[in-house]
Amino acid sequence: MFDFRPDPAVLQVTVWLLYLIPALAVFFAPVGFASGKGKVKGPDEQVSQPAQAPQA
Repeated sequence: MFDFRPDPAVLQVTVWLLYLIPALAVFFAPVGFASGKGKVKGPDEQVSQPAQAPQA
């Protein structure tokens, strides 16, 4: 059914690399890549803490 050849053709190596490069990029990407979850907030974007009421 499938004929195994120990010497791959140039087209086979090209297609394998076209698959492997994006797959490795996704695998090694940081967590939350392209989702915005890992975005670092600047000082103006941070939630301000409510002021404590003075104790009497």
